[in-house]
Amino acid sequence: MPKTGGDATWALFQCVPDLVVRADDPLDPRKHASFAEEGIAETRYVLNLRRLPSQVLSWVQHTFANGRGRVPKGTWITPEEALEFRMPDQLLERYLDGGPGRDRIEVSDWLRMEHLRDDFIEFASTLRPLDAGDIDRIRRVITKPPMAYDHNPLTYFTPDQVEELYERNPTWARIETEVYGSLIPEEPADAVAATVAVPAAGTAAGALPEPLL
Repeated sequence: MPKTGGDATWALFQCVPDLVVRADDPLDPRKHASFAEEGIAETRYVLNLRRLPSQVLSWVQHTFANGRGRVPKGTWITPEEALEFRMPDQLLERYLDGGPGRDRIEVSDWLRMEHLRDDFIEFASTLRPLDAGDIDRIRRVITKPPMAYDHNPLTYFTPDQVEELYERNPTWARIETEVYGSLIPEEPADAVAATVAVPAAGTAAGALPEPLL
């Protein structure tokens, strides 16, 4: 799912290549295809997730740097304009759509971008035992470098705007609450900054921080 650490997840999978059946190259736009669009019908689905305000801020910054669709490069989207889009819920619903004649997809494993290495290790360990070398490679692999901007969403959105953003995207808000245990408005600003900038607790010495995109 765009702007939730997919390229970084691809890099982590390269540390355990025997677990990969097929993977789209990070430069291939097909990497953003949904399960239904890829014709994937499995009993276990895994999807990346990110705090909603951070996902939207990343999308705003990406659009400014690269353009998107009919929006030309260099266009700055204001917080007020960002609130008008239902893009996050529409995006999420696209990935949860099982396709014609199929049930809605139930994701069994969410990989939180803010805790990506830990979540990936936990998930991969359910596929096969990981040895110390596997874990060390996952902890140390260099992922996509971050874009240069302030990643704290509360420097872009006001607290009221964050609340409105969640209200306008109820599906994302519900899933984020289930996966993270709370929404960003319930946390102080310094805690929000920590969720996007500090490695997860228990990170091995010398390991790299979680990706910021």
